[in-house]
Amino acid sequence: MLFHSTAAAIDQQPRSERSHQLHKMSCPFCMIASATPPSNDPAIINSPHGSAYPVLSTPIIVAFLDIAPLSPGHLLVCPRRHAAKSSEITVVESAALGFWLPVLTKAVLKSVGTTPEAASWNILQANGMYSQ
Repeated sequence: MLFHSTAAAIDQQPRSERSHQLHKMSCPFCMIASATPPSNDPAIINSPHGSAYPVLSTPIIVAFLDIAPLSPGHLLVCPRRHAAKSSEITVVESAALGFWLPVLTKAVLKSVGTTPEAASWNILQANGMYSQ
């Protein structure tokens, strides 16, 4: 029912905005962000598509454990607002990402039982159809 009312509202929008809204509805990061209200204690989100384990939920940023981690502590950090590429992130979102990145890095390292001095890790940004 929610989908139908949302879809009806989207149908009333100009074509470019309608396309953007429909893409947001299919974006897994937007689904997680919309299901994770800003909170000091975010809860696990269960959906037909799987579960998300948020570790940070602010009005601007959401961070959650990857459902298919490439390494222990694999964390995804993204703006709450839909941005397909980093070039679409606002200055405010960039500042929030920059603020939380070292905080989350230290938390992940502690949770996997290591320290910044002893660990090696990757921080990367990948976007687009062929990014890996």
